[in-house]
Amino acid sequence: PTELRHKLVKLRLFHRRLPARESPQTGDSNIKTKQSQMKSLTAALLATALIAVSGPAFAAKSDCDAGFKGFMTKMSVFVDKTSGDALADAIRKGLDGYTSCTAGDSFTVHGVWDQIVADMQKKSGQ
Repeated sequence: PTELRHKLVKLRLFHRRLPARESPQTGDSNIKTKQSQMKSLTAALLATALIAVSGPAFAAKSDCDAGFKGFMTKMSVFVDKTSGDALADAIRKGLDGYTSCTAGDSFTVHGVWDQIVADMQKKSGQ
């Protein structure tokens, strides 16, 4: 998102430096000026929309990262208490949840991770 903002600022600065095109006819000049203003307005609106869309995606990814780290912390207590197969299966499911979370799937990944931890507690007898 920050890199995108920098590119948009550079683009705006570049457009400001361009010389205005002058036409021998005053009417054509006004039309071109209005068209140029409309193009600039459209570009600004698209840039704003792009920034607005990328903001929640970044926030969601950081939420996925923090959630997965918490899940792995909870899973660490089961390393010595369960078989390698059961542990690998639980980690695979957790990683699939993380992948879905970062892809933006619409479900509560924390519920998935909590269920995996609950299943591991049952298997280990805690």
